[in-house]
Amino acid sequence: MFTDKLHEPMHNLNDVNLLVNLLSEFNISPEQALKGTGINNGQLSDPCALVSHQQELKLFSNVRALAPAKEIGILAAKRSDIASFGILGYAMLSCSSLQHAIELGMRYIDVAGPKLHHQFLHANGKSIYRVTDQYGVGDLLSFCVEVSLGPVFLLAQELLEISDVAEEIHFTYSEPSYVEHYRNLFNTPLVFNSQFNQIILRDNLLERPLPKANPLSAKLLEKLCAEATQQDKASLDHKEEVRKILLARPGYFPKIDQVADIMDVAPRTLRRKLQMSGTSFQRILDEIRQQLSINYLTGTQFCVDEIANLVGFSDAANFRQAFKRWTGKTPSEVRNKYSNDTAPIENPSHENNGTV
Repeated sequence: MFTDKLHEPMHNLNDVNLLVNLLSEFNISPEQALKGTGINNGQLSDPCALVSHQQELKLFSNVRALAPAKEIGILAAKRSDIASFGILGYAMLSCSSLQHAIELGMRYIDVAGPKLHHQFLHANGKSIYRVTDQYGVGDLLSFCVEVSLGPVFLLAQELLEISDVAEEIHFTYSEPSYVEHYRNLFNTPLVFNSQFNQIILRDNLLERPLPKANPLSAKLLEKLCAEATQQDKASLDHKEEVRKILLARPGYFPKIDQVADIMDVAPRTLRRKLQMSGTSFQRILDEIRQQLSINYLTGTQFCVDEIANLVGFSDAANFRQAFKRWTGKTPSEVRNKYSNDTAPIENPSHENNGTV
């Protein structure tokens, strides 16, 4: 678990305000919504206030518990617009193309306070926007995906000023009882019990010019994003940068020499920097594999052999031994405990994914 980043105040309160205002429509007070988060009413109107990932997760838990509507995550996503992304949203709006906007978004996503790890990649000739759980959000996963992919989908529509932006949208969990709200929001073929949570973009959109492109504004707003995040490459924490590189393609984990090359440092220097931070490359890799394994075991019905492959093990026996070393439990024990504590998840099939 990445506890070193969980408690660091780094996200603006745009989403916090959106959720508090949404709950007020159900006669739920800000005090109830914010209970246990450490966020007070005064911060809601403070443009300089920042909250941590852990505070946001506590708020999400409150929202899920208090809201009378199960589809509260979808309702929140529908309220999202350019302004919800703050400076980053307007910077993307000013970009020359969707490709440029996405690249900018990936560079400065922390300005908008992401709930999950965001990735943009190309696979099998398709452009894919994917979100991955790096913190272990447990039963908040579907809510986090809803308030992550929903706004990104609406943002793409707003940037391009067209509605038909996605070929399919995939979710790792089973079809929810309120799936009609998904259909209403996305109006796109949906695939549940999939391997990833992701939007598969339609072909030939990346180079499409954005109607509101403004090169001068784009440069100015990008500069503001850089100042807001203070995360240029020179100042990035080495541990966090290694994690981001390893999480870029879950299932494929580059070796330390390759990671060092991406970071433009010598492998020996990277080892020393990580040691000075109280960790090691192997420890970071094991943390990521452990968390991804737990996510797959508790959030899908993939068999252990499949999960072993997804977290970079060619042999399931070696995966079981490693998992036991990481957690003190076997994969089956973790899955059985979760199954006993929650409603069962339908068994997915790679040959017959639930498309609706």
